[in-house]
Amino acid sequence: MKIFQSTFKSLSTFNSIKQARKEHITPVSLTGLSLVQRAQLAYTLSEEENILIITGDEAEAKRLCDDINTMANENIAMPFPSHELVLAQIESVSYEYVYSRISAL
Repeated sequence: MKIFQSTFKSLSTFNSIKQARKEHITPVSLTGLSLVQRAQLAYTLSEEENILIITGDEAEAKRLCDDINTMANENIAMPFPSHELVLAQIESVSYEYVYSRISAL
């Protein structure tokens, strides 16, 4: 996968993103990338420092994390689950989402 990283690093758009990050110009928004291209870009950017990616929904976030982790051959990306909304009366509470959120942090 290093060939993809070196290819991304040679693109002028990638260098513009890195420059914006150095100058603390945030947030940076990109459009027109497929999911796997976003994963590759995120993986390449995250080599230098941690990054936060906001996705449309949790399923997309999980796919993105899975792609990044596959490229990295280790678990470096983690989704941050949304808060579980309960709209009905319940008898017991599961703290699975709370533990997942704490783990991601």
